[in-house]
Amino acid sequence: MAKAADAQVSLARQKIDELDKLILSARETLKTLQSEAEFTELVSEAQNDDRHAFDKLKDISRDSTNPMAQKAGDMWQSILGSYLSRLQLQFTVPWNKGVDPSKFTLWDLEIAYRQAVGQPTRISILQYVWGRKDIPVADKMDFLLDVAQNDASIMSVFFALRTFEDTTHANAPVFDIPYLKKWWSEHRQAYVGK
Repeated sequence: MAKAADAQVSLARQKIDELDKLILSARETLKTLQSEAEFTELVSEAQNDDRHAFDKLKDISRDSTNPMAQKAGDMWQSILGSYLSRLQLQFTVPWNKGVDPSKFTLWDLEIAYRQAVGQPTRISILQYVWGRKDIPVADKMDFLLDVAQNDASIMSVFFALRTFEDTTHANAPVFDIPYLKKWWSEHRQAYVGK
């Protein structure tokens, strides 16, 4: 009888070990699925003009210990390409009737930009500011750099960075705002008075 009991205990231990392995495997699978779901949500947010999500993808792509690094880099490049292609669009500011924006100072236009609803309106204000000949180039560049550094919209940031780069030829790495800030602090004086 003791042998039969030992055999049953041994069989029960094997079953418990098998269950433990299955549970461990299920936990790993669940962890992987959760990670992939979070990554998919992050990509979706970045594709929908969420600057924080876009920056997070770039950070993930630079982390060689992250298993999603390659995928994040690929998605970051893909999203970057999709936004760059949209920069060719021209927008018109829907100014209220009776408003003469040519009377606005840069400060007034910055306020209008911050209060604008909708990404196309914000881009159109950036385009309008850039087209104004009566606003000094250095001041417009300061505004563009502020937008690039602080705006939550990828499209607005891309427009600001593209315009900044087209004007300065700073040869900054793509979306490298710290580089541009440093470059601008060293070269701003050359644009004063223009």
